[in-house]
Amino acid sequence: MKNSVDIVRPLLDDIETSVCAPIQVIGGIGSAALTHEQTEILPDEKLVVAPKVLFVPQYRETGTLRDFDCLVMTSDEDRIAQVEAFAQEHLGEELVVSIFGLKKACLLEEQTAAPFMSTAKVFLSDRYVVLDEAGRLTAAKKALFPFAVDMDLETLETWQLVIGNGQPRPIPHPGATILNYLTRSISGLRTKDVEKVNSIGASITAKAPEVADWVVDGPGASQFRLARILHTLREPTRRASLLTVDGLPPVATLQPAELLQAETFMLENPYGRAAAFVLRAAQVKARGLHTGESFEPLVTFFQKNIETRMDTIIKNN
Repeated sequence: MKNSVDIVRPLLDDIETSVCAPIQVIGGIGSAALTHEQTEILPDEKLVVAPKVLFVPQYRETGTLRDFDCLVMTSDEDRIAQVEAFAQEHLGEELVVSIFGLKKACLLEEQTAAPFMSTAKVFLSDRYVVLDEAGRLTAAKKALFPFAVDMDLETLETWQLVIGNGQPRPIPHPGATILNYLTRSISGLRTKDVEKVNSIGASITAKAPEVADWVVDGPGASQFRLARILHTLREPTRRASLLTVDGLPPVATLQPAELLQAETFMLENPYGRAAAFVLRAAQVKARGLHTGESFEPLVTFFQKNIETRMDTIIKNN
């Protein structure tokens, strides 16, 4: 079986000189590096150093191809498409290519203006940004309708991953990696990711405890609050389980009224009929999706037959 590290190496060797948009490689290889016992995490240098022996199988245990997930650090759709075409050309059918970019902040206003449509179509979070005339980030939100939180811009900073004596590869902050898993889906942390995220949390706590503090009380705190909201949505009102990640403090769910707080809830009148409907619909989506994600045969079928055909929903288009 091929090593995904070897598969993506030629792509990453070429991409920074051939494509004008900066990227971050998320999930997959970076997650495996963070959990490896020989990996070093060096916060002062914004560096993760993994051993040369790092092996990430091309296929999952279920027999499905792994993804190559890449965040393009721009909201320019043409530049995002350029990265996607470049990745498809290099990887072919060796990995499932998943390329997405930042979203323009104005799209959040469109979601709020059409709450029922947004309720029906939005299942995944995105990063919504404001850029100045020079293309620099000035503000950002992590949002999954009907909730949005301000992002500390430090959570979008790029770290580097070095495997053995190889070239540095752009990855997210290790704390952002945990937050990405916790806030990706309206169902919260997906069942298939629980073991992986716990391993990352335990590794980070052991090797760089300041990164765990960064998640809970530092720049990642607002997204950790969003994770708590999403976990609350998917849990039953009674007998709700705690949000737990190894190395991080366990967090209890919120009360229903707390879900409508003005700082996170996107509708202007959080106690109106529309808000009540939207919140209830979000709970139904979260609980239904979590139930489906907990049934492994269904997850495998979805990955093999459906996921690659759902670009519009997966990319919130």
